[in-house]
Amino acid sequence: MTLFGTAVGAGILFLPISAGLAGIIVIAAVTVVSIPTVYFAHKNIGVMMTEAEGKVDYTGAVNEFLGEKVGFWINVVFFITLFLLLIVYSSGLNNDIGQFMVDTGFTSSNLSHTIFLSLIILIILLFVIRVGENIMLRFMGFITFLLVALLLVVSAYLIPQWNISVLGEIYSPAAEGDHFLLLLPIFILSFSYYPAMSSMIMAFKDKGLSKEKVMSKSNVIVRMSMLLLVVFILFFVLSCILALSPEELEKALKENLSVLTVLAEKSAGSPLEYAGPVISQLALITSFVGTFLGARESAKELLKELREYSLKSKKGLFRFLAFDDLLLLSFLIVIWVVTILHLPILDILGELVAPPIAFFLCILPIWITYRVKRLKKYRTAALIFTLCIGCLMLFSYVLGKII
Repeated sequence: MTLFGTAVGAGILFLPISAGLAGIIVIAAVTVVSIPTVYFAHKNIGVMMTEAEGKVDYTGAVNEFLGEKVGFWINVVFFITLFLLLIVYSSGLNNDIGQFMVDTGFTSSNLSHTIFLSLIILIILLFVIRVGENIMLRFMGFITFLLVALLLVVSAYLIPQWNISVLGEIYSPAAEGDHFLLLLPIFILSFSYYPAMSSMIMAFKDKGLSKEKVMSKSNVIVRMSMLLLVVFILFFVLSCILALSPEELEKALKENLSVLTVLAEKSAGSPLEYAGPVISQLALITSFVGTFLGARESAKELLKELREYSLKSKKGLFRFLAFDDLLLLSFLIVIWVVTILHLPILDILGELVAPPIAFFLCILPIWITYRVKRLKKYRTAALIFTLCIGCLMLFSYVLGKII
């Protein structure tokens, strides 16, 4: 259940928008391609980490198999990916909160279009992280599973509003191809939970289990997590799509809104009017916090020499602020500046986040499997299929935009 909870983040709040605009034929095709890809990719990551000699995380396993220089650049790409996700979550929060305040009559205009709302949101979030990180970490697991339960309730609540006729819209073959390319990376992103594999494998190794036992337990958990994700995410996606019109989905895409915010606007007078935005904002906040902590640790590792210098020296800026506070301030400024540019969230996910995720999920572990001789027994046709889809995922969103 831990891997399942990790995968259910704020990303699935935007998946129904892309899926709904694609149509049922494309959704079915993408599902058929994505599910085995994600399953075999995570299974192979389990192989890579289990076969690593030490009790190491993903980056540590890469260092062991490919060397520390390669590991350093992998960490750079990993940090950039996490930082881009922070921008997605910050933009989503800014837009959803701004729209919510207008819909509830708290403000007469949408403050998300100003430069101040996003700054206030980020200051509050980073201040809470700075002073109450340990308390937040205690509740993160509970909140994640609470979100799973709430999203399941929302999915079921929408059933009476389903309009099956929206599934009947058929596009031309060229348009279907474009939608397939656009949806594929967003879909796979929503099913990915590979960062949590590190903790799971290391926990098994800490128990002194043999490699064969670790591999067996890892495969069972990956299989069960995949099954739960398929049922849960597809139920949520289809329920949202069937409850919204194409025009409402277009509005969500144009205004960078999560699907729950659009559903809330449509459900005036119902519990979803307030519950939808609250659930959406809670999902975005927890995803932001978890991603921020990962990005901060990655940045500390990349800048560890500067950090060590800051602890010894009281010169320059270090006379006034500690290294960690300067790092926090740098995150705040950059995320805020990019947030107020109002870049399209789905475009960021498809064009900038999906390629490195495809590399970490589908390409790098398979490259290691075929490069390291002692991993030869794990080379299968399924990995070739996974590698091909990973390579397609690198460019599919951009291709779907320009074709």
